[in-house]
Amino acid sequence: MGKINFQKSIHLTKDSFILIFAAYALDVIYARFTTFAWGLWVAPLFLVLKIYLFGGIFATCIDMVFEDNYRITLAKTLKNCQKYAWSYLLLLASIVLVYIFFTSLFEAFKQLTFLQAKNHFQFFVYPLIAYLIIISKHGRVGKKGYTKRRLSYFVLVAFIGAYCIDIFLFYFSEIIDVVNFEIPRITLFLSRSLQTFMFFYVAILIADPYISEEKEATGKELYLIRPVSKGLPGYFSRFVVRKYPSFFHVLRALTPADYKVKEFDQKVFSERDYKPGKLVAITSYTSNAFQAYHIARKFKKSGSTVVMGGPHVNFLPEEALEYCDSVVVGEAEGVWPKLIEDYEKGELQKVYFGEPLEKFYEKTDDFILKDLDKNKDIFLEVTRGCKYGCDFCTIPSLSFGRIRRRPIENIAQMIQKTKKKKMFFYFLDNNIFADPEYARKLFMELQKHRIRWVGSSSLDIAKNDEDLDLLKKSGCVELLIGYEIFSLSSEKEKRGKYSLADEYLSLTKKIKKRGIAIKAQFILGFESDTIKSYWHLWKFAFKLHPTESAVSVLTPLPGSQLFQKMTQEDRFINLNWSNYALDRVVFKHPFLNEKVLSVGYYAYYLFFHLTTSLTGHLFLLCLILADYLF
Repeated sequence: MGKINFQKSIHLTKDSFILIFAAYALDVIYARFTTFAWGLWVAPLFLVLKIYLFGGIFATCIDMVFEDNYRITLAKTLKNCQKYAWSYLLLLASIVLVYIFFTSLFEAFKQLTFLQAKNHFQFFVYPLIAYLIIISKHGRVGKKGYTKRRLSYFVLVAFIGAYCIDIFLFYFSEIIDVVNFEIPRITLFLSRSLQTFMFFYVAILIADPYISEEKEATGKELYLIRPVSKGLPGYFSRFVVRKYPSFFHVLRALTPADYKVKEFDQKVFSERDYKPGKLVAITSYTSNAFQAYHIARKFKKSGSTVVMGGPHVNFLPEEALEYCDSVVVGEAEGVWPKLIEDYEKGELQKVYFGEPLEKFYEKTDDFILKDLDKNKDIFLEVTRGCKYGCDFCTIPSLSFGRIRRRPIENIAQMIQKTKKKKMFFYFLDNNIFADPEYARKLFMELQKHRIRWVGSSSLDIAKNDEDLDLLKKSGCVELLIGYEIFSLSSEKEKRGKYSLADEYLSLTKKIKKRGIAIKAQFILGFESDTIKSYWHLWKFAFKLHPTESAVSVLTPLPGSQLFQKMTQEDRFINLNWSNYALDRVVFKHPFLNEKVLSVGYYAYYLFFHLTTSLTGHLFLLCLILADYLF
């Protein structure tokens, strides 16, 4: 149990990055104020602000421990600040009392400043703060649910180890004097991260009897699970993007009302979570297949019925059936009601083939409209499929090689009913310009509703000025565009979407001129790429200068033409799916060293984003200004 809690604390600490950074910034600014004469007048007011905000951070961390899919928002955090500012004030008061007590009794402690004492003692006050906030939020735990748990050696070692590391970080800048290097700021950030981790760790231990006391649901229950994503793209999507999975919407819409549905979005599971008698539905991408299989095996072993689906399972159903009871191949809309019926009869089939429905959107729309207050994220999918057949992409196979479209009048009705709730819309289409004629009619309809929206498109949308004008008037504020290659790449000989490579810069300029932000995606590691491609790709992206930029490593995913080719040529280095997170080379490359490209990917990704995109440049500018001012 100790190791599971340790792992859970790590993931919660990742998710709370924004809180850690806020705490770090408050510490840096407050310390800087105290170095100026005029700052001494401002410091007391800033201390009050710090007490107010840190209390909210503590309470938000407790919410993250208790809620499986908690999302950090400004509104929720400020509400916690208002109610739990007393928690950080109590922490300071407790440290003051401990400081007075020890300095009055022990001569050695008189040499400590209050700042040193705060850093030495706050670890030991965290359990008290966490316990009082939990009592305030959830009341006292009942006697029945409370079970005494001995402190394991693992818990003691983790706590003492974290404490020693934190003390080391505190004194590190004094031990090692490095000129012109921001050691104190780096160690402060690491210390804040470590302290947040330990607060989560003690909070999880204290919360254990509360969670154990939760009553088991009676009747039918469905668990919807999206496993933790792996790799840098998955890491950022976990706590930066972290949108509600459309997979949850679809299955909730198709599940009978007498089922209680629980959702687990990228949750770290403990042994207690694997309960019997549940219907468990797990979606899986290739990069998180290993985690999905682990969860499926544990639930099946506990006595629950496990169904798996998603892109990876769609192409490797036999592999998935080694870990679960049934798989859905294809789209769930056409088979989920039948699957539920068979499950209730005890006649669940091994494989369900979901044929594409023309009206794939109907049930999901009804569900969204039924409870708008709970469905805070409104996603619309107006088409399915893409007109291109890129060899690395699985969309052509997943969409059955064709494009399906929703009636324009149906989209108009949906927007009209939901736009009062949410004026910002996300279109989930792989390529909203897959059918140009349809897209033009859609844009003209969207003009009437005066909404703002984001989506994905191929760059040929910019070939016609009239199309771009319609796009802008429709309310589009941002497009995700897969450029993949740079203009000098030999891959453009494959034609298709790459045939526009020589026009990338001019077409992009036309989109930007209309005030539409661009998220640009590139791929490194095509078979024609060499070490020079690193430089050419960066130089091209720098000229392009999109709002955001990202680069991934070419990965032959199951279901793609590239996967079939690599299989036939026997060029795979390994088939460990955890290595298929678009961050390393998994096949023998004719010109690039696989290990060098894989090891250097994260450094190149960070450098690429910071130096080629508008958001990256703004971030660097903020760092420079912060360094100059503070």
